[in-house]
Parts: sequence; C-alpha cells; structure tokens
Amino acid sequence: MALVVRSIEDVFKSYKEWVCKNPQRISDIETAVKWISYALAGKVSDSAILSELVYCISNLWALVNDQIILNEKFNRRPDSSNSIKTWLTVLEYSEVFVELSARQVYGEKGRWILIATIQLFKCVLRLLLVVQYKETVLPTPPLEPLKRDEFVEDENQACQPNNNAFALRSGRTIRTVTAAQDLNMRTWKPPQTSAGNNPAAGGRSFACNGEASNRTLNEAQRVGETLFILKPLLHLSSMYVHGTKSWAPWTYSFLLDLISLALLDDTKPNQNIHQSAHAHIIAQRKINMIRYLFRSPFYDAITRRRLERVLTAIAETIPLTRLVAEPLIRYLPQWQQTYYYLWSS
Repeated sequence: MALVVRSIEDVFKSYKEWVCKNPQRISDIETAVKWISYALAGKVSDSAILSELVYCISNLWALVNDQIILNEKFNRRPDSSNSIKTWLTVLEYSEVFVELSARQVYGEKGRWILIATIQLFKCVLRLLLVVQYKETVLPTPPLEPLKRDEFVEDENQACQPNNNAFALRSGRTIRTVTAAQDLNMRTWKPPQTSAGNNPAAGGRSFACNGEASNRTLNEAQRVGETLFILKPLLHLSSMYVHGTKSWAPWTYSFLLDLISLALLDDTKPNQNIHQSAHAHIIAQRKINMIRYLFRSPFYDAITRRRLERVLTAIAETIPLTRLVAEPLIRYLPQWQQTYYYLWSS
C-alpha cells in the first residue's frame, strides 16, 4: 500500500513539474476539452447533463493547474481566505451540473432545495470574506483563470528585481528615465515593477510572495457589495413568495444590482478602490446587466421572439449560416433555462 501511495505521489510530482514547464500547452488541452462540451450539446440523449459535466471538469482541471503554477512559482503559504475563494470557485464551476443532476434524480422540489442550499452557502462564504478578511469587490468566480500566455512571457522576470520602473502610491507604474532612454529597453508593453505581474494579467496582482495588495471598502461600498452578495437569496425568497413567472423577482434583482453598482461607484472617499482588478470587476458587473434581457420573464415576453426573428433572417439571407442558426434556435429554450439564472452572476 505504501508503494502505491509513493507511486501516486511521484506521478503527481512529475505532473506538477510538467504543468509548470508547459503552461501554454496545458491551456490548449483544457480549451480542447471545453470545445468537446460545446460539441456534445444537443447531440446525444441527456446532452445537457453530459455537456455540463465535461465543461465542469475542464474548469475544475484548469483551476487545479492554476493553483499548481501559482504555488510552485510563488511558493505561496496556506491561507484561509484563499481556501474560501477556492471553495467558492469550485461551487461556481459545478453548481449548474449539480442542479441539472438534482432535477433528474430528485425532481423540481429537490432541485430548488439544493439551489437554495448552495446559494446560502455561497452567501455565507462571501460575507465572511468581506467582513472577516476585509476583502473588497470579488469577481465571479473569485479565482479568475490565469492568462498563461502573459504569465509565460514574464515568468523569468516575475520575482526578479526590476530597476526599470517604479510604482506610485496611486498604483500607477512609471518607467524610469534610464529605461526610457535605452533604445534596447523600449517596448509598447506597460512597465512592471518587482511587486508582481501587471494587474491586467488575468485580473490578479501577485507579489513575489504571492500576496495581493491590500485595499479597503468605505461604508457605502461595503453596503453595495453586501447587497450584491445577498441578491441571490433575496431573489429566491421573492420567487417563493410571488412565483417563478412573476415580474417581481426580476424587478427586485434588477433594482438591487443598480443600487449596488451605484454604491460601489462611490469612489470619492477612497480612490484606491477604483483601480486595476477592482475597476475591472465593477465594469464587468455593469456589462453583465445585459443578461437581464435574457432572463425570464423579460426574455419570454420580449427578447425571445425578436432574437428568433433575427436568427431566422440571418439563416435565410447569409449563405452557410443556416448550419449554425437553426440548431441555435432549437437549443435556445434549453440554453436560456439552464444558464440564465439571476443567482449565477
């Protein structure tokens, strides 16, 4: 038994070394697995569950590989807040598959019980991050995928001293005069300091010890983030009271999102929040407001007919688009019912 355990450890160690040496190659394999999940949609019986299972596995595999790269390159120590973010990310990646499976095994009642349990658990963990660990605005999922192409390009310089740039207190990186004068050192890429990677690389900013810079929320922003975290539970409660076909849950959620964004945009008392990854997260939440067009009952009453009309017109007027447009029209109802829950964003 000890020999088997040692063999497994050796295999995993070799795998970690291979992932660290070939981050771009493993990214290509993960992408290929995701495309398999898209190809399965609508092609076989129970395709929704099978497709979501493959997609879930590909995301979880990518998460594991990201953690391997970060742990090996930055030698990060175990951290409670990072563990909570990891669990939240696992839930984000797997909740749709779990919901679909629960509906098939336990029916609609069991599915709704499971949905409420998952959302309650997620809300508690997110509130714990904001209140206990003083986290600021969190993306969805909390651990965003690494942009490994940029990581690979900078991996040899990630934790080495850099005298070519320095960081202001505002967070902006400025190139030094020496670096600007040297023609061999000029580049169109933004300068980086030894503090870590550019925040644009995957929405994360890691120092050489793997720790992110500290930021705080002011009172208004904390209320806004709390409203965003509680929105899933408020939405589900409203659905329980008013019914799944009512406009009330859609309206309440829409208004909560607007109020949350307005409070989070209140950056005058604390300008540091409106920088790098945090500004990116808030901007992404604004873009996600478009999803309300595809959520019931707005989708059923307004968007669906217009979207089908546009896709039909494209299929009839543009050559070869029928091969894509017609299957898409047939798959739209299942796609909308599966992925456009208000609690998934």
